[in-house]
Amino acid sequence: MMEPVSLSLEGWNGTRSQLRELATGWYGRQLQSRSVHNDDMEVDVQFTSEGKNTAFATSGNLRVGWRAEMVKVLPELIRRAIKVRETAPDERRTRDTRLFHTLVAPLAVDGKVVAAKITLREALAGPDPRHKFYDITTAEMEKDNGPVLSGLKGSDRSQNPLPTGTGPSWASLQHLVSAINRSR
Repeated sequence: MMEPVSLSLEGWNGTRSQLRELATGWYGRQLQSRSVHNDDMEVDVQFTSEGKNTAFATSGNLRVGWRAEMVKVLPELIRRAIKVRETAPDERRTRDTRLFHTLVAPLAVDGKVVAAKITLREALAGPDPRHKFYDITTAEMEKDNGPVLSGLKGSDRSQNPLPTGTGPSWASLQHLVSAINRSR
């Protein structure tokens, strides 16, 4: 079992543009040009402007406030995430990218568990660390066909209550990978 990274919400609200400003501002002040060690891959991962722009500067990623607030727990998510796959870059990225790595970690949003899917871009060359934070998304997790967290996969499904589960410690790697595979 994997213990989730806990995100206590501060209630970031607003339009997509306002949420984007909050997330990218926090990222720029607290993370950009810094790095964190991923224990599973045993590599340092750098926070770059590319990651900020990919993960938080597009309106589709920030439909609800808690998705913008994920920026605050990125270092801990990356530190604990487990690599589940690697993908060759498409033709547009072969000049600067060796591989994209997909990692997963459980994220407890006010105690409700979701699967965080983290994408790292491994640069072909350049200064270390060559692994760069590239993107983060979330996927619904279910336990025994239980309810799921609303606001996932770009939809605000308020008809689904937040999961009660048995607490945040039930997330296994199998649960995380299943959630990510369903969201593809």
